[in-house]
Amino acid sequence: MSLNEVLTLIAILLGPIFAVIVGQYLQDRKSKKERREQVFKDLMSTRKLGIHLDHVKALNLIDFEFASNSSGDRAVRSAWSLYLKHLEDHAYRLKDAEEWNRKTEHLLYDLIETLAKCLNFSVQRSQIERGGYAPQFYNNVDTENQILRQSLINLATGRSCLKVVAIESEKVESKE
Repeated sequence: MSLNEVLTLIAILLGPIFAVIVGQYLQDRKSKKERREQVFKDLMSTRKLGIHLDHVKALNLIDFEFASNSSGDRAVRSAWSLYLKHLEDHAYRLKDAEEWNRKTEHLLYDLIETLAKCLNFSVQRSQIERGGYAPQFYNNVDTENQILRQSLINLATGRSCLKVVAIESEKVESKE
């Protein structure tokens, strides 16, 4: 068997294996890129709705999706860590809620800007700060849900009571 025949045989045997390995590598790389971009998109789309479930999920994925030792990933994790540390500072929030809210926005925008740089997106800080839409309705619903939830907790734990009024059946029938 000549050298040319041996090389052809090796190419026939190893070619498909090599193609599968390269294809899987490219698919894994694409999938990783899409997941990282989804974290960015979720934070951008919920930047005015900090308690939205997608916002929380995106924050919880950062240390996993940006875990490499690259300078970009390290910068993302650093901005993320500062943001989380601030969110968990309940004493500061109770002491000065207005300033806490301002700093929360600032740190979130820092994180989003760092993510954009890491992912090579051309997004300006001003776009991050001025963009986003959160109708007042959502804030109202959240506030009402918190009030209802706390009222039910108070009722269930005995810290408040439910006023019950007896109404005569004649009065009920006359209203119908």
